Amino acid sequence: LDGLLGAADVVVRDVGLLLDGHHRDGRVNPRRERDLDRVLGEKGVKNVIFAGAVTSVCIDSTARAAYEFGYRVFILEDCTAARTDSEQEFFCGVVFPTYATLTNAETIANSLN
Repeated sequence: LDGLLGAADVVVRDVGLLLDGHHRDGRVNPRRERDLDRVLGEKGVKNVIFAGAVTSVCIDSTARAAYEFGYRVFILEDCTAARTDSEQEFFCGVVFPTYATLTNAETIANSLN
C-alpha cells in the first residue's frame, strides 16, 4: 500500500480498492477530493486501511477525514513512517487510537485470506 487516497487514482483489486495517495499538486487531504466519498461509497467500501508516510501529515489528515466520512479506519503501524521516532510513537500511541484501529500488515493480510 502506498499512502492511500486520491479518488482519481483508484485501482480495483481482488481484496478491494487500492488508492494511491501521490498527488502531483501537493494535496494530502481527501476533503479537497470531492469524488473520494462517492468512489468509496459506489464500491461499497466500509473499511479503509492506511499505510505510507508521513504519519503526522498525510496519514493523519487522510485517515481522520475517512473517519469523518464514516469509514472504519485501520492504520498499519508497521507500514507508516514519521519524520522522527518520537513523532511516530506519539501519533500511534496517542492520536490514532482516538479514531482508528491500530494494526499491522500481518494481521490484515491474515484477515484477507
